[in-house]
Amino acid sequence: MFRSVLAAAAMLAVPAVAQTTADTRHTIDVSGHGKVSVPPDTARLHYWVRGEGRTPDEATRAMVGLQKAVENGLKQFLGRQATITNSDLIVIEVRDRRCSDQSQPRLSEGECAVIGYLARSEGDVITPLIDKAGTAVGLASRLGASDARLQGFELRDTGAPQRDAMSKAVVDAREQAQILAAAAGGHLGRVLDIRYGSYVAPMIVTSARVSSLPLAPPPPPPPVEIDVNPRPQEIPADVSVSFELLP
Repeated sequence: MFRSVLAAAAMLAVPAVAQTTADTRHTIDVSGHGKVSVPPDTARLHYWVRGEGRTPDEATRAMVGLQKAVENGLKQFLGRQATITNSDLIVIEVRDRRCSDQSQPRLSEGECAVIGYLARSEGDVITPLIDKAGTAVGLASRLGASDARLQGFELRDTGAPQRDAMSKAVVDAREQAQILAAAAGGHLGRVLDIRYGSYVAPMIVTSARVSSLPLAPPPPPPPVEIDVNPRPQEIPADVSVSFELLP
């Protein structure tokens, strides 16, 4: 009877020992970082065009004429590769400045009578001609655009640089783990878990900005050349890796 109890106890002890052994596995958790610097290949421009008139038709007609002049000038200067779009058309009533609190509805009489209309529209330009971007801003302003500005630079295709940054992040993680494993008197085993951090393509914004009067000037001489030297795009990548630590 006593021997049977010992045998049963021994059989029950075997799984417990195996479970304890599995729980004592050691790991090394590290975060790797990688970054690649790439020159931008795209410039973005932004501007407004406006038209004024006594009636809505007069205002929009003036705005459309100015819009065509600006777009035609930019297309001629930047070539077919440039993409020009427009949006956010606004046609608003204009009242005498003596009309108090013009943000609130008012009857169109007396000091608050409508004296004209203002039409405005935004324009956006995307061009791969980085070296001409600054000059194009000045040209748009000269042709009658208001609040013309160089919106920023970006990289159109981030696929290859992002993969390079990921590779650097993985190498960085392994190098860190190897140092820690040596310090612990062991060496690295297989990768138990790996996670890739989120990535957002950055846009480098410049402070270049040119404003002008809304009325188009007479036919101009060649535009003033404005050199730009954009900073490279920084493409980051982060990975979190869990390595098995072996004796």
